[in-house]
Amino acid sequence: MRSFLQYLKEEEQQNTLAGWWFRARSTWGGSGQDQNAGAPAVLGGVQTWGGSPFVRMLNMPQFILDMFDYNGDGIVGDNDQELIFQIAELAYEIYEETGEYPPPITAADYLQNWEYYSELYGKDFPEPIGFIERPGGQADNPDTLFPSSVSGDSLYASLGIASFISSNFVVYGPEFFQQYHPEFYEAAIRAYDFNGDGVVDTRTPNGNRLEGDALALYFIIYYFQDIGQNVFELPGDLVTAENFLEFARNILMFSDKSLEDYIPDGFDIGDDFLATIVPDYPTGPPPPPEEIPQNQAPPPQIGGIG
Repeated sequence: MRSFLQYLKEEEQQNTLAGWWFRARSTWGGSGQDQNAGAPAVLGGVQTWGGSPFVRMLNMPQFILDMFDYNGDGIVGDNDQELIFQIAELAYEIYEETGEYPPPITAADYLQNWEYYSELYGKDFPEPIGFIERPGGQADNPDTLFPSSVSGDSLYASLGIASFISSNFVVYGPEFFQQYHPEFYEAAIRAYDFNGDGVVDTRTPNGNRLEGDALALYFIIYYFQDIGQNVFELPGDLVTAENFLEFARNILMFSDKSLEDYIPDGFDIGDDFLATIVPDYPTGPPPPPEEIPQNQAPPPQIGGIG
């Protein structure tokens, strides 16, 4: 017989799962509607990806595909948006019939186990491979028919991928991914959390204010363009959050330009470049070494004997 404490724990778990499936249906799945113009975090959304050049990119990082590429075609787009919506609809049916939601289902999980879920719950979960339905009653078409010209493994694609992650963090909160998808969260932070605050946030207030992660990304792109490199061909992991400060320090040391000079006119980047990215970055001279009080100083060495 269940204890009251166990009952409360199970109820809390179901309420939490309800939140996951609500987001899967209404946000990633766009409530089954064609909301791709402006709704944030919708899988096929132009705003989600930071602009039309970044929608339907091939060759994206594996952690993105494992989380969101539900039909396994190598793209995160309209087909995945519609598929997760249909999966979530079935999850709601299962709850109505059993009082329990299925566990969170990522793309990698679904691709491997959709037949198992169909048998377990007695539902016809859609076959992922070859799924080409699109949201809002649009005509069926595979996302691979019109892929982006930007390769998802390029440095330039980082702008779109970071925007996608930022959109999800803004809507869901980073705690959501820490709780349910820690591997995804950690990979996103290692790649794009340039200011080290535990969040990927590439929003630009007023359209031209660059700070934090957004300023770091724009700086990386503009720097390589300035020195004549093709950012559409450079690898996307060339500069990550893990090595960004070392990258910036090297430019400070060896370039004849200031860091600010690499950002085109028209952007507002604050007074101190690195402090605008990393708030606790030490901008002043290093503190003098701490003097050891005489009574705490080690005894002098005499004749090699302490």
